[in-house]
Amino acid sequence: MDALPLLADRPPLGATATSTATAVQRCVVVVPTYNEAESLPRLLDLLASVRTSVAGGWALDVLVVDDGSPDGTADLVRNHPAYGAWLGLLAREGKGGLGSAYRAGFAHALDAGYDVVVQMDADGSHPASGLPAMLERMRDHDLVIGSRYVRGGRTENWPLRRRLLSTGANAYARGALWLRTHDATAGFRAWRSDAVRAAGVLAGESDGYGFQVENTWRAERAGLRVAEHPITFVERTGGVSKMDGAVAREALGLIARWRWLELVERTRRHAWVIALIALAVLLRVPHLNRPLGPDEAGFLMLAGQWQPGSSLYGDHWVDRPPLLVMIFQLASALGGAVPLRLIGALAAAASVALAAWLGARVTSRRVGPIIAAAVAVVLLDSPLFGGASVNGELLSVPLVLAGVCCVLRAGEPVHGRGLWWWGLAGAVGAGAVLVKQNMLDVFVVAGAVLVWQFVRVGKRPALLAGSAFGLGAVAVTTAVLGYAAAHGTAPPALWDAVVAFRFEASAVISSSASSATPERARLLAWAWLSSGAPLLLAVAVMRRRGRVPDTRLPLGWLAGLLLGWEVIGVVAGGSYWPHYLIGTVPGTVFVVARGLAGGAPVRRYVIALLVAATSLVVAGTMMTASASTPLTPQGIDAVKDYLRTHAGPGETGFVAYGHAEILEAGNLTSPYPQLWSLPVRVRDPQLRELAAVLSGPDRPTWVVTRAEGLTSWGIDARAAQSVLDRRYVVVHDVGSWRVLHVRS
Repeated sequence: MDALPLLADRPPLGATATSTATAVQRCVVVVPTYNEAESLPRLLDLLASVRTSVAGGWALDVLVVDDGSPDGTADLVRNHPAYGAWLGLLAREGKGGLGSAYRAGFAHALDAGYDVVVQMDADGSHPASGLPAMLERMRDHDLVIGSRYVRGGRTENWPLRRRLLSTGANAYARGALWLRTHDATAGFRAWRSDAVRAAGVLAGESDGYGFQVENTWRAERAGLRVAEHPITFVERTGGVSKMDGAVAREALGLIARWRWLELVERTRRHAWVIALIALAVLLRVPHLNRPLGPDEAGFLMLAGQWQPGSSLYGDHWVDRPPLLVMIFQLASALGGAVPLRLIGALAAAASVALAAWLGARVTSRRVGPIIAAAVAVVLLDSPLFGGASVNGELLSVPLVLAGVCCVLRAGEPVHGRGLWWWGLAGAVGAGAVLVKQNMLDVFVVAGAVLVWQFVRVGKRPALLAGSAFGLGAVAVTTAVLGYAAAHGTAPPALWDAVVAFRFEASAVISSSASSATPERARLLAWAWLSSGAPLLLAVAVMRRRGRVPDTRLPLGWLAGLLLGWEVIGVVAGGSYWPHYLIGTVPGTVFVVARGLAGGAPVRRYVIALLVAATSLVVAGTMMTASASTPLTPQGIDAVKDYLRTHAGPGETGFVAYGHAEILEAGNLTSPYPQLWSLPVRVRDPQLRELAAVLSGPDRPTWVVTRAEGLTSWGIDARAAQSVLDRRYVVVHDVGSWRVLHVRS
């Protein structure tokens, strides 16, 4: 077997003995051959020319790996004037395949102590003139690929069939293996020797052209710094292509097999997280057929008729952003209650998965994702947090978690993709706000990271990141507002509903709320204390700070800021409904994952605490699912049963105030635009609009009130009550509820 003399045994051409050890980078070009006697001489001439043009500091040799070519390729190398100087030969017996030849050449190069190994075809399709630029990029990268499919790269003299084959193979490889590299099948590459070892190139199994895809996949999975340098790829100048159907089939099969094995390994590695995701879905299955809650029924009614009309959303008004209504519109189109609950289960599953991702980003311990996912399950599906219902908080949590993960990922850019992550963070952050307007969590975390970058990194990177974040947010907002405008909901009216109205509502609640408001606040505090969240947070905060991933971001401060903002949102809401607590899930996950998974190994009492909390959630879910009726005010079920029996097709109704689930049960629409109580108190406190509806030609067929009539806190009901007394008659009494029917 011929072999190139070890470079360590002699100084590179043109270098002194002292400079060799300190400054010269040793590089070898590995060229596999089989019957390349026609094209190889031209390549060697080009490489000889390149050797003289490579910048100082590089010593360039060439190693031909020949698989027993019958056309005399090996003899051509032995007879070359540079043989034994900068040209060597590794002669093998029999045709072993491209991958086998490259692995043999790489192994010889590593044994010879080269710093950089270049792989290059012998047929002249790879431009040797691009080698100096690729070597220069090796100073900052582990692998540089001569790419046809980045800006500046192209192909020449390719027939259409070859172009389609190449682009199709790249698309298949990138899609199947989730690769970032644009030219995954490129054969012109420069590797650092350490990168060859880190990627496990010598342990590869592909012998055909799948060798290139396999090593792209291995390099990305090993976290190597990969760059693509544009080249012009030309059709071979001599000889016959080795690509045939068998080689292509081998590559297709191996790619599918690699992806399958990777998925199996990931499933095994993340088995606990996958189990928790499944548990989050299973805990919602018992609620699929339960009666709708007030908000669920109201949003389905509103979304089902959303089109240009007389109010904000068609003929109804609500102080919620349009993306929430769009989600309920989808559920309504799919059939109503069950599809809505399935969407809620999907949101819970996505939240648990994203919580695991957040846990992986904020701790170096493998238990981090498991703890984060477990906390998400415990809180999202807790009956104490109204876990059975689908609401704006639940639907926005996965967007918040995704946005926070994107911000953390963008704060430590890898492979120059930080701006893309910033744009994605802005997009999902805007999506969260467009589902629930107070869910500004992503903007809060992003703002803190941008300020930190401005101070610690520099003004320009922070401004670029902020611009990318803003563009992502503007793009999603524009798309959603455009959809809303097409359905008759104008941006100024939305601003009035989701922003201005909240300040008006806060003033009304603070000035005239009933005793039920502080009572709900006490129940909200009790639910939070009973959920186990305070205990988890306390344990997390008391643990000493431990090891974290390779990050410069102040993770502890960011976690505290996020949770603090979410607590402010719950308190500032004013109404204190249990489902407000779902909005604290992202911050709680962040703090607990950062605290419990850092420092000393996680103690048994932490695991026991999570297991106990999960068990309580499961037990609570079973208890609420087995109850005959949902937890609603006494008598509502009887009212719903009465309307189901007596309401006819095409009839309408009104409930004072809220409780749209009563209308949904009787299959009634409402001619009054307000389906919730708070908008009535803020927008129609003297019930003038209601009085006009009750006395007008489109007055409702049925009216449901409490025993005291239309009177309630913050409302002057005198005008509307007189109209109700004249035009309606009580037809049914159920506890504290009255059902009235319009007089004939």
